[in-house]
Amino acid sequence: MPKNANIFAVGIPHGWKSLGGTWSFHGGTVENTSDERGAKLIGGSTEWQDYTFSADVQLLGQGDAGLVARSINEEEGVDAYDGYYLGLRTVDNRLILGRSNFAWLEFPTVPMPGGVQPFRWYRLIMRFSGCSIQGSSQALPDGPIATLSHENPNCQRSGRIGLRSYASGGRWRNVSVLPNSLVTRGSNTASSAQVESSGPIIAGDLSTDAWAGKQITPQPHTSVRTSPTTPIDQLRWITSGSDEASIRGTVIASDPTLFVQDATGGVAIESFSVPSPLKVGDEVEVTGHLAIIDQTVTIRSAEVTTLWPGNPLPPLAISVAQAASGRYDSRYVEVEGFDVGGPEKSMGVASLTMVNGFQTFRVFSPDSVLGDAVNLVRPGSKLRVRGVCRNDLKTTKGQFPFAVSITSADDLVILAGPSWWSPVHILLLFCGLITAVAGVYALRLRIRHAKLQAIMDERERLAHEMHDTLAQSIAGIGYQLSAVRKNLPENAPKLQRQLNVATEMVRHIHDEARRNIATLRPESLQNVSLSAALESSAERMVDGGAIQLLTHVTGVERELPLRVKDTLFRIGHEALANCVRHARASTVGIHVGYGTSSILLQIEDDGIGYREDLPSRGFGVIGMEKRARSLSGHFSIEATGEKGTRVRASIPLPRRQLWLVTSMRRRFAKGSIDGDA
Repeated sequence: MPKNANIFAVGIPHGWKSLGGTWSFHGGTVENTSDERGAKLIGGSTEWQDYTFSADVQLLGQGDAGLVARSINEEEGVDAYDGYYLGLRTVDNRLILGRSNFAWLEFPTVPMPGGVQPFRWYRLIMRFSGCSIQGSSQALPDGPIATLSHENPNCQRSGRIGLRSYASGGRWRNVSVLPNSLVTRGSNTASSAQVESSGPIIAGDLSTDAWAGKQITPQPHTSVRTSPTTPIDQLRWITSGSDEASIRGTVIASDPTLFVQDATGGVAIESFSVPSPLKVGDEVEVTGHLAIIDQTVTIRSAEVTTLWPGNPLPPLAISVAQAASGRYDSRYVEVEGFDVGGPEKSMGVASLTMVNGFQTFRVFSPDSVLGDAVNLVRPGSKLRVRGVCRNDLKTTKGQFPFAVSITSADDLVILAGPSWWSPVHILLLFCGLITAVAGVYALRLRIRHAKLQAIMDERERLAHEMHDTLAQSIAGIGYQLSAVRKNLPENAPKLQRQLNVATEMVRHIHDEARRNIATLRPESLQNVSLSAALESSAERMVDGGAIQLLTHVTGVERELPLRVKDTLFRIGHEALANCVRHARASTVGIHVGYGTSSILLQIEDDGIGYREDLPSRGFGVIGMEKRARSLSGHFSIEATGEKGTRVRASIPLPRRQLWLVTSMRRRFAKGSIDGDA
């Protein structure tokens, strides 16, 4: 092929437009080092119709790369154009041909002999004749040729040409486009094309005059340098850290430090000079001296040349484990995590400490960049941050595996507020539950107390009724019997004896009524201890008799729940009444024992004793046993030796009383110590 038939022989012509990708030119080769999906470089005229478009293509990774022809309405994005595409695809090792109309329609494909290998050159040729399309590919220098064709009456009949790669970088050389009239019919490769006019027609100019037989010489882009460049990921393998190196890439950050990224990696540029201000997205060429510190590559004393303006690169969405590995140092990344401490500001720098899983990292930016955005972050919020990943010790301060430098307030996105299940909220919830349980328990106790108070009120009413009616009536009967006895003649001894028995019975009934009335009155229990109430009741029973009372208390005497006190009092009252009425005892002992989890009542006498061989128990004994069981207590009655009876009732105390017992014991012990001191 004639030397000047290469469109990019001396540079990228004016009018060519990049849509995505990282495009550069050196040594007659156009290169895209970005693995962006659907990156395109477009030139030519929308009026070009029947032509042959050819180029040598090399893939830089796994994906596909090739040629675009008869294209119009190009935009950034995958399949964002209306035209045809011929390319090589590594995933299935095939030569592909298809139509894109902002949606991909693939025509029948053919396998590429020997497969499609990255970093190997292939010759691609597209030929259009009306609605007939022919495509071919050959592995250079002399590999087998794969061909395919397609014909459709409703075809796209004219359009521009371009270079395209998908998910892989690529290189193109010997890019040529010729009208079919200037290509020898029947030729299969661009190298066999013969020019019939004074020279080949090339696409350096977008005007249609080129197709009228005029030869046009393309002019190089004024800002393009032709010095060889090195992929960024290869900089660390250069022998000496002071060697000069050149790289090409896209600006991902320019303030306060310049960062440039290509398809292989990113690098920081320090102490550089640039003829015009840079902005994010500009394609630049950087030449300077390498400095490698802690495995981090930096270019210093650099000279920066702007190649052409471009669009900002999208961030690489990576995990925190990938960011911590160091492979993404100085690259534009996107990570997610949770803030753990809220914003911190120092020396004009705002920073956040974030965590994702078990990995902690730092996010920072000049305070003037983040402004009030960082103040909206609450501890525990889920954040998405975009920025330059840094693994050097100077930035991480040796405390974190990596840090992210944010260059815009838009790079900090709050995905969700802090989780409600924070330690403070859990503590508040626990306190609330404890309060609720305590409230329910207090309400239950209040209800029980109200019920018991109603019972006590009813007993008091009955006591008053009995005092005003029954007791008074019995006292009146006794008075009348006494009057009758005084008026009896002395010669009626039998009648006198009967009247004395009746009077004694009335007196006994009156005493029982008085004891029952005293028992029913609640004031006998509310204001005195259990032992004092039982002792007072026993004294009334034995008043005027020869029975001796002995009262004994063990443990720390304390206030008891009203229901427990009332139950034990009634058991004790019944036991004392039995001692007075039936035991014929000379001594009655009352013992109250206060334990840590229960209280014991014991009534013991030295009377005639209790016969355990009786076929059935009396009504009073059964009542005492039922009262003890109603509070989950234990009741027993037994004979003591040859004579005497012992009645025991043990009632467990409620749990809340346990705390009270412990507290009183501590106070008692403290008082004893203080007294001893």
